[in-house]
Amino acid sequence: MQIAGSLGVWLDGVPVATDVPAADVVAGRSCSVLFLDEHNPADAVVLEVHGALPSGGGGGGSKIQDADADTSVDTEQSADEDKVRVKVAGTERALFQTALPHIVLSGNVNIPNTLGVGKLPVTNIALDVQIGGTFSSGNVGVIQAQPSGLTLSGNTQAMFGVVGAPLGTVGAGTTGQTWDALSYALVIAGGSGATVSREAGIMVRVGLLNFTGTVTDMMGGYIQAPFYAAPSSTTTLSTGLRIGDSAPSNRIADAYGLRIDDLTANTGFRRVIEAGGTIGSLPNLRVEANAPTNPGADRGRSRVLATFNENGVSTLRRHEWKDFGTLAAGDRIMVAV
Repeated sequence: MQIAGSLGVWLDGVPVATDVPAADVVAGRSCSVLFLDEHNPADAVVLEVHGALPSGGGGGGSKIQDADADTSVDTEQSADEDKVRVKVAGTERALFQTALPHIVLSGNVNIPNTLGVGKLPVTNIALDVQIGGTFSSGNVGVIQAQPSGLTLSGNTQAMFGVVGAPLGTVGAGTTGQTWDALSYALVIAGGSGATVSREAGIMVRVGLLNFTGTVTDMMGGYIQAPFYAAPSSTTTLSTGLRIGDSAPSNRIADAYGLRIDDLTANTGFRRVIEAGGTIGSLPNLRVEANAPTNPGADRGRSRVLATFNENGVSTLRRHEWKDFGTLAAGDRIMVAV
């Protein structure tokens, strides 16, 4: 330590007060020294270091840090970078900057209460998201879940794009409650003279990309049987899928309650509908894809098959018709008008 105003007087091994963090004692800084014995210059103590921030840790200038310098808040890691960096135990956990993305967090994030995105949070909604404004290009979305770079390397694993199992309790004696696992209303306003080519409540697409293995069962949608572990309860009606009125207004021209496109490119069987009975062998109803084949003159053939119980024997039969004069022994008669 060099005494101010003197080029030749140096003190070595001067003790530092215990409340001065070691990280503050940096070569080149000025300090205040208390001499306990005016006749013994070596009997002194460093009281404080100029340029250090008054904290339990240390730092200086643009930085606040703890005693071992591995946890810090830094506003100037490099010259005029205009970034605030928060480091914990040697790992940068938060970055605030003017460029996109403005805030970057690393590690696991826990928000114990509610979160509002684009609006103030409300106490009864865990995540409340709102977006507004006018966009003249590019896609616009409310929430996008798009995992990338995932690899499943073990057996019997599962990957979920979006997964949830909301649990709740019904108050005893209450009535009229409704519980929806997913409730979403898509509403379009304005647009005088505009044309919207598609408005879909749900649009789901599955597919394979650069995959050389085998997918045993690919489904665009799958509704499992209800989970039922309530032996003392009563369910009046259970429906796997219900489609409401698709044309509740005379402003709608044509309408479908259920529309299934034809199957065109697969190499196995092509069945548009397989319902009830024994799926795959004796369904109650089967509707095959593609146009019916030509059965010849005086008869007609359809792609609709049904299973008939014929004196105790179940048989899957195709719906066809014949002119009365062409009936042969063993023919079953159905009337087509």
